[in-house]
Amino acid sequence: MQKTVREIMEVREIMDMIRNGQLHYNQSTQRKFVYADMPAANFTQGSTTKSGSLLNSILEQNIQLPALYFWYNTDTNQLNIHDGKQRLLSIYYFIYPTRNISISTILNGRTYFYDGLDEELKEKLLNYKFGITYKEGNSLEEEKSFDLINSNALPLTKY
Repeated sequence: MQKTVREIMEVREIMDMIRNGQLHYNQSTQRKFVYADMPAANFTQGSTTKSGSLLNSILEQNIQLPALYFWYNTDTNQLNIHDGKQRLLSIYYFIYPTRNISISTILNGRTYFYDGLDEELKEKLLNYKFGITYKEGNSLEEEKSFDLINSNALPLTKY
C-alpha cells in the first residue's frame, strides 16, 4: 500500500501521537528524534541536518525513500511507528514547526522552511508517496520484529 504525505498527516492517531510526544512506545528500542540536530549533507551551497537532507531528497533529488512501518500492538491497542520514525518526524516538523523543533532544507542553494516554499513544492511534498506496511501483534512480537528490522544492517563501505 502507498500513502501520500498528505494522507499520512490526516491520520488522527498518528498526528496525536506526534503532538503528544508518544510516537515511540518503548524508549529501550526507539531512539528519540535525532535527525533535526544531526549534521548530514554538505552541499556545495551549504550544510544541512539529516532532516534537511531527507527533505532535499524528496524535493530536489526525487529519491524514493524506504517504506514506513506501523505496528498495531494488540496488548496496548495502540498504533506505533515501527520503522521510519526519523523520516516521518522530519517531514512533520518541517510542515508543523514548534518552538523547539524547526526544520529547514537547502534547495538550489537556498535555505527553505515549509512556509517559504512555493505552492508547487508544497504540493510535491504533500503528494510524495511512501510505501506503508501495517503489522499487528503483541508487545513481544513487536519487539522481536523491531530488533530484526534494525539490527541486521551492515555498515556502508567508503566510495
